[in-house]
Amino acid sequence: MSQSVFTQSDIQHFTLHGLTEDQIQAQFKILKNDIPHVNINRPCTIGDGIMTLDPSTIDKLETKYVKTLSTRQTIKFVPASGAASRMFHALMSTYNRRRQYSTTTDDASHNQDYIQSRECLNAISDFAFAEDLTSILLKHGLHLNTLVKHKRYNEILEYLLMPKGLNYAHQPKALIPFHRYTDHCRTPLAEHLVEAIEYTCNTRNIASLHFTVSLDHEKAISAYVTEMKSRYARNGVTFNISYSQQKLSTNTITIDENNQPFRDNTGVLVLRQSGHGSLIENLNNLQEDICFIKNIDNVVPDRLKYETYRYKKALGGLLVSVQEKVFSFLKQLDSGPVEEPVLIHMVKWRQQTFSLTVPDEFANQSNSERVTFLHHQFNRPLRICGMVRKTKEFGGGPFWVQHNDRTQSIQIVEDAQINTKLANQQTVFKSSTHFNPVDIVCGLRDYHGNSFDLRKFVDPHTSIMTRKFYEGRTLRILEHPGLWNGSMAYWNTIFVEVPSLTFNPVKTILDLLRPEHQYRPVHLQN
Repeated sequence: MSQSVFTQSDIQHFTLHGLTEDQIQAQFKILKNDIPHVNINRPCTIGDGIMTLDPSTIDKLETKYVKTLSTRQTIKFVPASGAASRMFHALMSTYNRRRQYSTTTDDASHNQDYIQSRECLNAISDFAFAEDLTSILLKHGLHLNTLVKHKRYNEILEYLLMPKGLNYAHQPKALIPFHRYTDHCRTPLAEHLVEAIEYTCNTRNIASLHFTVSLDHEKAISAYVTEMKSRYARNGVTFNISYSQQKLSTNTITIDENNQPFRDNTGVLVLRQSGHGSLIENLNNLQEDICFIKNIDNVVPDRLKYETYRYKKALGGLLVSVQEKVFSFLKQLDSGPVEEPVLIHMVKWRQQTFSLTVPDEFANQSNSERVTFLHHQFNRPLRICGMVRKTKEFGGGPFWVQHNDRTQSIQIVEDAQINTKLANQQTVFKSSTHFNPVDIVCGLRDYHGNSFDLRKFVDPHTSIMTRKFYEGRTLRILEHPGLWNGSMAYWNTIFVEVPSLTFNPVKTILDLLRPEHQYRPVHLQN
């Protein structure tokens, strides 16, 4: 694309987003050409890319992690910018349909969204937000049970979803009540506060969290956290909570069906947010040593938190143990020539621990070249990723990826990254035994105590392209390499099996009806 495609107004538009014309040109080139697919060799399985922890090892690693809290700064990183619109999609679809056709009958019973909506509405009292819904209805002279009995569903939906009532369809998912307790209800954000006390609290009783939020919702989330901190800051615990937004400079250009830059109806080039991979910038700004990453909607009530705490600490302890070994290697490599048996030991340990092979030319390199290679390989950010056995839940998973230099590495791969037209790639993807629940602990500092520049460890060739509709037209969007996919491609990585109980996401409202998210009163024993 020549420079003549861009006007002076376009360039000013880029500048306002913190982007240069060269960056936009590069993005445009990627979108016009086919984005390279990831070549998956085989799924990671137990003993072949995924390790397991026995109970005694878990105990030791827990103890190891707890001891580090006196010397290491730990934080929990929670992407929380998502709106609840996807969660309430079926209800919103039903609401709009019933308004459009002015019907109160079951004439849409064949529609899947309608079926899910009926299931939700018939169990409306089982949701933690039922009390709030009942209260807002009463203020308008309405009774929830009466509306359900007479199938006045659209009135329920209007007060649940729209600004007239609770406005949940336009709220951040972080602030939707998920769980009912004896004397209160908790949002996922509140559950994350409770969790953080258990495994980020240091010896000064400070629990640290960082939430990425949208600019539209930051004020509401901040106010809510301020209110909730006093409720959960028990036994002298205080919270250190920070926020950030996805940077404008991570937005990317879009193109139309004719491979030309997409402009809106006023002629302005459309730049769009480019996926959670953009959050590598936010993660990069943290100053802590150890960071736990967990999605906003993957929370459980207190009665099920024990396993989560146990494995979080175990993964943290494993990270510290591996770091200690890596740091000792780096100090040896720093000291000058390393004897051949020691180098061979390092190579074997790297392969067994990080599931990484060395390139063919390594065998013929000089001692100094091998030392330089291994130093470069060890001096990287470290991540320990929990992996859950695949059930009906499915998303990205752990795979052995084949690289152009004939080496292999273990990576978290989404289906959008593979060439689905190739039967063998589909077969490998579908044969996976585990999937990624986004249960990650990260080591963000090097052996000198300096923070890594995480942007240097991104594989830019793992971007993906998505299609969206804008002003009635189709556009293609470039998404940056996913935060735990290509954005961490060059990190040293270990996959560990964790119990399925530690993964209970809420993607749709019906997920809140699963037993794990339902209230169970505790009966005192005599």
